[in-house]
Amino acid sequence: MKFAKDRLRVVFDNIGDGISVIDENYQILRANRGALRLLDKRDFSCLQGKKCYKEYHKKEAICENCPAQKTFEEGKPYHVTTICQRIDKDRVVLNISTFPIKNKEGKVVRVIECVKNITDMVKLEDQLLYQERLAGIGELAAGIAHEIRNPLGSITASSQFVLSKYRLPYQIKKHLKIILRHSENANRIIKDILDFAKPRMISFKLVHIGEVISSACNLVKVRCKKQYVRLNHKLSRRIPQILLDEKQLEQAFLNFILNALDAMPDGGHLMINAYPDFKANEIVINFMDTGDGIAPENLNKLFTPFFSTKENGVGLGLCLSHQVINHHKGRVNIESKFGQGTDIEVRLPFKR
Repeated sequence: MKFAKDRLRVVFDNIGDGISVIDENYQILRANRGALRLLDKRDFSCLQGKKCYKEYHKKEAICENCPAQKTFEEGKPYHVTTICQRIDKDRVVLNISTFPIKNKEGKVVRVIECVKNITDMVKLEDQLLYQERLAGIGELAAGIAHEIRNPLGSITASSQFVLSKYRLPYQIKKHLKIILRHSENANRIIKDILDFAKPRMISFKLVHIGEVISSACNLVKVRCKKQYVRLNHKLSRRIPQILLDEKQLEQAFLNFILNALDAMPDGGHLMINAYPDFKANEIVINFMDTGDGIAPENLNKLFTPFFSTKENGVGLGLCLSHQVINHHKGRVNIESKFGQGTDIEVRLPFKR
């Protein structure tokens, strides 16, 4: 009998999901290691006798639509999916299932509560839906871009023909040149849309990331000087060479730099650091500026196609950069304090 109990205890403690036993007062009587990990507790004494709604959901009273309450009242298992806030302020999505433990008279005296953290699964589903939406937007944008490109080409060619063929008054030439300039801008936007809708093939070769960063920085030296922006980059000598598409990654980094410069119209400091994280087998590149920062409500929209806070912005620069980083199996994280500056962290994997 003791052997069977010990074996059940081992099974109970080693189940990955959080499992706890609660009484009619919603006090936790027992919890396994999965529950301790989920709640970031060291040992069971931190949970024993505590209210489940307070530990799991940081509430002072029984949760609305509480599955444990329904199990106590009706004697049946219940299931609910809920979002809760952890101590570290990250939102987590939990699947909670409750099962009754009854006495000889059939009354529910205990409830087993099984809690599964499905946050990563929900994030993956959201990512897949997001990719599907991007594909739909891309197809629509590509169709529109092709339809616009043909008449735009005719406008550009006709303007160039008239300018080169005829002697025209100054005012007419001036307006034709305006037409040409805006046609070129429109054509550049169409190119970005087509790149977004149908990205170019990635051509990988072994390159040092420092060469890409230096090349991107050289392209903005003149603008930095005009805006009184100090541009510094610090590259670790320990960074290994990795397989990458030099041109596409340079454009992605250039988009980050140009956004930083747009946020510092009256001067500031842009610092670019690159170093290897050997524990994660990743190269880390940080773009840190002292610009205007990003409003909190806009942080989650930055990689959304056609979202822009700039007056004449198209909203594809960061989206295209994100796309390029994804094609390199990398990650991008943006942190910003409104009015103080922004830190863009890029992580690219490498093999040892």
